Amino acid sequence: MKLPKMNRAQRRLFDDICVFCKQHNHQHAVRRKEVAKSTTHTRFQHLVRALVVDLHHLGHRKEKLKRLKPRDVIALIRYWETRLGPRTIRNRLSTLRWLCAKFGKTDIVPADPRLYMADPANYDAPAYARTDATPSGKDADVADFLRRVAEIDLLVALVQLLKIEWGLRRREAILTRPHEQDKGDYFVVTRRRGPKGGRPRVISHYDFRAEWNDETGELDIVDPRLDPVKRNILDLLKRFTNKQGSLIPQGYNLSRWMRWERTVVAEYCGLSMRRLGITSHNFRHEYAARRCEIVSGLARVSQRTEPLTSSEIEWDHVARQIAIGELGHRAKETMNFYAGQATERAPRGLAQNVDAALQGRLFEPIVRRAADGRIVGGSGLRVCYRKLPDPNEPLSFERNAEEDPTDRSTAEAV
Repeated sequence: MKLPKMNRAQRRLFDDICVFCKQHNHQHAVRRKEVAKSTTHTRFQHLVRALVVDLHHLGHRKEKLKRLKPRDVIALIRYWETRLGPRTIRNRLSTLRWLCAKFGKTDIVPADPRLYMADPANYDAPAYARTDATPSGKDADVADFLRRVAEIDLLVALVQLLKIEWGLRRREAILTRPHEQDKGDYFVVTRRRGPKGGRPRVISHYDFRAEWNDETGELDIVDPRLDPVKRNILDLLKRFTNKQGSLIPQGYNLSRWMRWERTVVAEYCGLSMRRLGITSHNFRHEYAARRCEIVSGLARVSQRTEPLTSSEIEWDHVARQIAIGELGHRAKETMNFYAGQATERAPRGLAQNVDAALQGRLFEPIVRRAADGRIVGGSGLRVCYRKLPDPNEPLSFERNAEEDPTDRSTAEAV
């Protein structure tokens, strides 16, 4: 974060924020536990931008955090309304509430900021994706991006494939240990491998159709088949591990390797909103949309032209429940941000039955059916290579457009 030239009052306020964050920034807002380093960094940025930069720009010259008044927060709300989006305003006000709670002044931040806005709609963010954020929906050439990354660093290209094919977050992909996490039929993201919130999960290597059976009260897995792309990628990744089984090369620590990965991906190969139109997080959107498309057998939300039938609503709900669990989220409403808003609400009884069958985090009842071939599976963006290349040769990526993964007419049961 680059700070502007500060006057005397701004410098004193900045020093006060630094002292306050050193004492309290590691604490959770509600629970008695510590927060992640990314949260502490975000809080510090929000406080500096709101109080040191924006508030002084409006003429409210504060030198101490304890001198913050309700009129200062109201001025910030009206200033942000014309410059920031609804979610950004909500996040910054959340940080200010946490700050005021530490001082015992919870009434400084208004409970309903919409009362002080010219247009209350500027505070109401829709609880779903308004546009298609997938790389395919934005016509981004992912295969060409992977080729350019592989020319610079093959291992970084393989890390990108982990994001694409398994829907992993950036930290999860970098901390992957293929020999430890590859269980043959499925891939395990353990708590030590960097999942958000420490929530472990299982991502299977099978494509399938899932339907709810009212008679048995269980999920029926239809036409499961192993995804060869995932197996080829994992076999290649195992060649690049170090002595400890990690993908971080010798001579690098985690922070240094993450900086190099970002340099190659963003600066050299243009994976950014400004240049390519997408970021690595958009790979998770593609995985979620593709996963729902395969499991339900229905078209994506952005491509649907007709309303769904009652049975199709059930298929869509089951697919969303499975996909959001594989992405590592608890709230099933989060799927609306990844794959678009569900066209119809699922019946209440069906939602409860599916939740009970999946049992939330690890889909244990379904994973235990591995011997019967009834396994939850995942498939991301169909970017694959035809054969297993030599590690010393450049890696060639091609889109596999010949096979439609939603067509089950030729699928063979496992």
